[in-house]
Amino acid sequence: MAQAAIGGDGTRCARRWGVTQGAALAVAALLFLRCAAPPDCQEFPPPNERVEPVAPRVSAEPAATSFHPSPDPARRALPFSESVEAGGFLWVSGAIGTAPGTFDLVPGGIEAETRATMENLRLALERRGCTFADVVKASVFLVDMAEWPKFNEVYSTYFADLFPARSALGAAALARGARVEVEVIAKLPQGGSTAATSAGGTPPVEPFLIEYYYKAKWGYASEFIELFKRNYLPQIEAMQRQGRILAWVAHVPRHHASEESRWDFRLQITWRDALTAHDDHHPEALIATLFPDRERHKAEEKRRFEILIAHWDVLVEEEELGTAPTGAR
Repeated sequence: MAQAAIGGDGTRCARRWGVTQGAALAVAALLFLRCAAPPDCQEFPPPNERVEPVAPRVSAEPAATSFHPSPDPARRALPFSESVEAGGFLWVSGAIGTAPGTFDLVPGGIEAETRATMENLRLALERRGCTFADVVKASVFLVDMAEWPKFNEVYSTYFADLFPARSALGAAALARGARVEVEVIAKLPQGGSTAATSAGGTPPVEPFLIEYYYKAKWGYASEFIELFKRNYLPQIEAMQRQGRILAWVAHVPRHHASEESRWDFRLQITWRDALTAHDDHHPEALIATLFPDRERHKAEEKRRFEILIAHWDVLVEEEELGTAPTGAR
């Protein structure tokens, strides 16, 4: 190695240890900086000094993690939970388009499989008190990415205007020959565990029942109901898939009363809660998905309201009347 003399002890030291002049100067500079460091500056310990490990900071009350197996006995034998609660979120395992209570895929192609997949996810969410409105992240796996548009048509109907974050991946194959698999992450109600809620935490929201009455022009009740079925019922079914609506039922009267008190059609909707029933959810995106022919939809909705005389809503709640007498019906 070429060496440059630096004179005196420095030269002999450099030659003795086989270092260059530049290296010797660098060592001297490091020693100077170490000695000149301020008292509060952290220094490296000497090589032989024992370093005490610093214990990591651990929360005194870590968030509880709850594992929820499937209620289906056959699926409980599989090596995964249907969902897991952790950190205020619900992590739902991937679902495929199997028919309820079976391992058989539903027939009908990607649209049918997508709907069955989303329905299986909806049930898993509802078992933990969540809906699609609580979903913040979805991961989608498709065997054929060319089927992406058809998948989206069905997937979109399960959400309102605000969609969760999403990842999409192409897969060479999925379990049981499925064409699509979806997994989701949802925020738990009030950000807490369903187990904590049932153990005395924040009470769950209460379902909210509203009865909607419609009175059509005399002789036009059948036309009104047909237009309702064609242009509004799909929205109700979509909101039920989203979890906004828990249940609904429609009625028509057996006999008409006086003109003042008559009604032709009644719809009872059990909403998820009072806030959901009254919020302005702007279903434009949902309507655009459900009714591609927007001009026809607008024209038929206009006609539906032209033949409508009156429409009123009744907010309904249960009344506890005590135990019925024995034999009472």
